[in-house]
Amino acid sequence: MFPGNLILLSTNILVSPENVNRAYELAVDLLDELEALIEVQSKIGAIMTLLHLSSFTPSGQCVYGPTVQIILDTSKIYDVTCHLLFNLHTKLSPDVLNKHRTRFYKIFHELKNVYWNAKSSNFITAQISVPSLPENPPNFLLSSCMDNYQAPEANEKQQVEEDIMSQSTVIEDTIVNLNYGPSAEILQNETINEAKLYKQCCTTLEWLKDTQINTVSASYPSKFKHLIYSKFQFLLF
Repeated sequence: MFPGNLILLSTNILVSPENVNRAYELAVDLLDELEALIEVQSKIGAIMTLLHLSSFTPSGQCVYGPTVQIILDTSKIYDVTCHLLFNLHTKLSPDVLNKHRTRFYKIFHELKNVYWNAKSSNFITAQISVPSLPENPPNFLLSSCMDNYQAPEANEKQQVEEDIMSQSTVIEDTIVNLNYGPSAEILQNETINEAKLYKQCCTTLEWLKDTQINTVSASYPSKFKHLIYSKFQFLLF
């Protein structure tokens, strides 16, 4: 059973002859989950590019915000997956786990790019410490590599995403209250344009709810859907 924070001691990720089949299936589920999270992050990046959004603006932050939770979750799932695959390779032949390794190595490079791109965003680094992955993926065929393995560390900082919610509230309040003076009229028009872009990007995100969320893997469905809906529910109006 996985705890809610997805943190497991390596001593709790053991594979015995009695549970090797379940461990094999669990590894498939974990790889599915990592691929699903990376796919969501890819869609977020595509929307940011399509709408020319910046993480410095409220509209950009409302789209890019889920990246924080994606990084936190993938770092923990990646760590569990590595330990599990190392243990599986001590019980099963390399040929049996060939597909697992192929999928993992692809995930490794994609996840490395996600972390690399996130480090260039002050919006992300202000909220969490973004982990780093090594130059090369772990070699599961060499058990000695486990001794040099380092888990990716992603930790939350003091400032969290309530700031994004407060910024969206400021936009709506400003539109209502700025009804005085010529300069205020100009500012009001700029704010309205920003709000329109904000709503446009939120409307674009609806397809994530209709497609991506409904097609994620069966593993941990409730947790994953809760993650996405918790980030998008105030946007999808």
